[in-house]
Amino acid sequence: FNDQNGYEKGDMLLKFVSDILVKNTKAIEGLTLAHLGGAHFACLIPNYPKEQGVQLAEKLLNQLKEIPHHHQ
Repeated sequence: FNDQNGYEKGDMLLKFVSDILVKNTKAIEGLTLAHLGGAHFACLIPNYPKEQGVQLAEKLLNQLKEIPHHHQ
């Protein structure tokens, strides 16, 4: 992304993604969010029910898809 769009836009996109992740997970106890590099992120939630985890993942994906295209 950065090679084609520049680091400034890449940083803006990372900020959008991190804001979405934090906003939707801040109330979850024991959560760890990580940026693994590039477009890869991890959300680790020990002892979290599988069904709730799937629902959270779907919610996050839907919100990430709504990021304005000029930031992608």
